Amino acid sequence: MKNGLAWFIICLLSLLTACLLAYPIFPVPEMVGIMLLASLSLLTSFQQTRQPRFAFYCQQIFLVGLIIAGYYSPALWAGLPLIVCNLDQLPDYYSLILTLALPFLRPQLLLQIMAVYMAMSIAIFLARSTKHYQELKAQYFQTLDSMTSDKMRLESARHRMVTENELARENDILAERNRIAREIHDNVGHQLTAAILQTAALELAAQGETKADLGKLKENLEHALEEVRTSVHNLHAESLSIDQALHNLEQNYHFCPVFIKTELSQEPDAATHHAVLAICREALANTAKHSNACRVDISLRNDHKSYQLLIVDNGSQQASPVSPQPGGGIGLYNMEDRVNQLGGQINISQEWGFRIFIRLPLDGKAVPEDKG
Repeated sequence: MKNGLAWFIICLLSLLTACLLAYPIFPVPEMVGIMLLASLSLLTSFQQTRQPRFAFYCQQIFLVGLIIAGYYSPALWAGLPLIVCNLDQLPDYYSLILTLALPFLRPQLLLQIMAVYMAMSIAIFLARSTKHYQELKAQYFQTLDSMTSDKMRLESARHRMVTENELARENDILAERNRIAREIHDNVGHQLTAAILQTAALELAAQGETKADLGKLKENLEHALEEVRTSVHNLHAESLSIDQALHNLEQNYHFCPVFIKTELSQEPDAATHHAVLAICREALANTAKHSNACRVDISLRNDHKSYQLLIVDNGSQQASPVSPQPGGGIGLYNMEDRVNQLGGQINISQEWGFRIFIRLPLDGKAVPEDKG
């Protein structure tokens, strides 16, 4: 039972008991006194968690004072349920022994005093039921919080494992590209160079049409070598360049135009490279799913401390929440998790479109908080 409802029932019982004790007179002064006592008792119940000893002494003073005052005006005994409902622990109930003196103080009101005892019993039952309800409610919310925390922890661990697997896969792809580029350069390139030298030597010794044919063959081999060198350079540059990777991402995005701007004095490490690409992919996917934007701008630059990534679309509709909280937009939560793993900062707003601003450390150290 909720505390407010139980308190209302106890107050109503006290007032009815006061009418019974004063019958046939309507006890107006006693009812006013009982309502005043109800206010003091309610105030005392608020103090039980903060100052339990003070609340205990107040309850005992109210109890003794009410028993004495009831000797002169028995209707005041109807306020006893308001006191006993605040008795919290078993030792406090020893004070109820004092109420056994009521029949001896007014033996002619034995039936009315029995009604007082009944009202006190109901008050104690309601108070204990309310306390049990509150304990169960607190236990429920504690369990719910624990389950939510465990779920968040598991989701974070799962996401971290997925991120690590993605990073490992990206690193393997980059390593394989570099290996292929190196093998092409070392094997095919060297063999083409050797073939060009051999053709040049044969061209010097040849005469007539044979010499012309060898000259054309040499030109073809030199052109092939140049193509191989260009392909190897592009393959190696693509595996290392975040600018090239972002432009590849932009070419494969068809929802709306994407404009890339990079101003970098040094390429990010593999973890930052992978995080930037993953965040940009997630942001573009969110724009396609939730926004009515017709333009997305991605800016990446760095200073001597950090990389700054800014992603802006001009949409006026955005279904994702403006703060990456668990249980809301999982894409934004994943972005925040990636940024936190690298010791960076993320800020999301919906002013003039949807904006994501991210700072990532340049040297692997956490980015200091902005004080401005």
